[in-house]
Amino acid sequence: MDRIEDYEKYREEKEVIDNIVDIMADVLTFPAESYYINHVQYTAPVVKSIFMKINYTHISNMLLAMNENCTKIRNVRSYLIAAIFNSYSTSDVYIDWRVRYDMKK
Repeated sequence: MDRIEDYEKYREEKEVIDNIVDIMADVLTFPAESYYINHVQYTAPVVKSIFMKINYTHISNMLLAMNENCTKIRNVRSYLIAAIFNSYSTSDVYIDWRVRYDMKK
């Protein structure tokens, strides 16, 4: 039974990662002049530059942080674009805070 539960867990995670990659591909390939992220307007080249720097570690840390979120999300696409964009600059800080928190337990 544990193997089936593990399989389902990994399938669900793969689907989330596939959705994230799809959104990244959309941002990188579709023409847009700018994106609003956290109510701040960024030019498309800036957003695309950050997205090109995203790697597995950024996405993994982003998923960890998202799993701790209990907020109702109205616009999932905008939320994910902001999360991906912010993951580049916050990934190291998130891990540092998480390690400190876990060490206190």
